[in-house]
Amino acid sequence: MSVVLSVSALSLRRGPRAILSGVDFSLEEGRVAAVLGVSGAGKSTLLRLVAGLELPDAGEIRLDGRLVTRAGEAVVPTHERGLGLAPQGHSLWPHLDAFENAAFPLRARGVPEAEIARRVGGMLESLGVGALARRLPAELSGGERQRVALARALIHQPRLVLLDEPLSGLDAPRQVEARRVVSEALRRAGAAALYVTHDHDDALAVADRLLLLCGGRLAQDGPAGEVWRRPVSEEAAVLLGAENRISGAARGEAAELVGGLRMPLEAPLPEGAPLAARLRPEDLLLSSDGVGWPGTVRACAPRAGSFLVELDTPAGLLLARAAEAPAPGARLRAVPRPGRLLIYRTDTAPRSPA
Repeated sequence: MSVVLSVSALSLRRGPRAILSGVDFSLEEGRVAAVLGVSGAGKSTLLRLVAGLELPDAGEIRLDGRLVTRAGEAVVPTHERGLGLAPQGHSLWPHLDAFENAAFPLRARGVPEAEIARRVGGMLESLGVGALARRLPAELSGGERQRVALARALIHQPRLVLLDEPLSGLDAPRQVEARRVVSEALRRAGAAALYVTHDHDDALAVADRLLLLCGGRLAQDGPAGEVWRRPVSEEAAVLLGAENRISGAARGEAAELVGGLRMPLEAPLPEGAPLAARLRPEDLLLSSDGVGWPGTVRACAPRAGSFLVELDTPAGLLLARAAEAPAPGARLRAVPRPGRLLIYRTDTAPRSPA
């Protein structure tokens, strides 16, 4: 597969703050890469730089091998880059109906009316909003506006599509369906795509590759499943939902964690090296026995078909997911699922899995 996007040593500062620092990656045709990070990590700025809406202090950007941006200069203006762009908030023109919003990129390119009617009608139909073609944005729901914005981004068959938090305005029940629609539309288009999100569920549902941005640095880049299973740092693990933290130290060939749990290390570490174990709530089983941390149920709340349980333990407050709600005050053990405990040294930078 040919490389559509190449980003090299991209950096940007605003005053004393580094927004992006030495970001390097490339993206092949047909690949969907989710740029995942917390608010302020530099995700939207990266998209704006690729689009040519902002200029970097250092580095360069190439599209299909062609230099389009270098330090302080847009070599190729935004409108000549052939991108598909779905900005945050959808940004539909309020005076144009759904059809005309989606048709705008084709009209700007002088495509004949018959071809516009065929392509726009087919695109809106494939996204499930064909019957809404003559409605204004104010007459559409958030999910419907999102689909029209996606149609506009894809209608001119771009080589690269940029999507900035496309599902951020939707409530949780609608996000599941919207993720499916976006994912299927991108696969059909066959374009390379950068998908900016702060939600790892979004990223994993839509993308086959994850780019983790932490404080403007590209902390990890790789296949989505691999990055999910093996975040390379504690910072990356937190970004990927590993909320539970248990401190400890290296003892012999094991990690000795607060609360008395010992887990074998994959590689030897200096005796006494400080460690932190990270676990996602779904990686903890609640049981009446087993090797884990004993605790008392403090609270329990429903969460998308399961329950999020807070357990007071000698290792601190731990969060676990359960199929059924335990009674407040119940005594249970939080048992790590085999192979799910992520262990990191805390005295080195950058950190990597122990």
